[in-house]
Amino acid sequence: MRQANDMLLAVAEDWVQTIPNARTRRSYRRAAEVLFESMAPLEPFPRPITSADLQTFKALLVEDYKPATVNQRLVAVSSFVRWLVSEGRLPDAILDDLPKRVSLKHQMSHAETTPKQAIRLCHVLRSPSRPQLCGHWAGLGNRLHLSLIHISEP
Repeated sequence: MRQANDMLLAVAEDWVQTIPNARTRRSYRRAAEVLFESMAPLEPFPRPITSADLQTFKALLVEDYKPATVNQRLVAVSSFVRWLVSEGRLPDAILDDLPKRVSLKHQMSHAETTPKQAIRLCHVLRSPSRPQLCGHWAGLGNRLHLSLIHISEP
């Protein structure tokens, strides 16, 4: 198994070396490693990446990471798969099954606000400097604000 994983990592390393930016190379290399880890329980190994592998990879990412990280890793793996197709290592048909990016807005609107988050946000909103909310906290602030308006209406 270790030898097979080394073969996949060597192929990924060939791809990573085509990326000019060092930070992007490091990030994309990690995305490929996570993809291979998600494929590892399945046998035989090594084997070509399948559409099912890509969907499993996305599902695991969505469970464990924030939307921005999920999207970054999906972009990286999509780039890797496109490179494999261009090198003749995967069939063109797999390009139709590349996982789509997750919607940040959709995920935020369905996220639950935990009591700990609500208390933290109340402290932030009461602060005299009232720092500008961004990202996760902006969505949280909007949900909390709308909840408070709803509760206070007769």
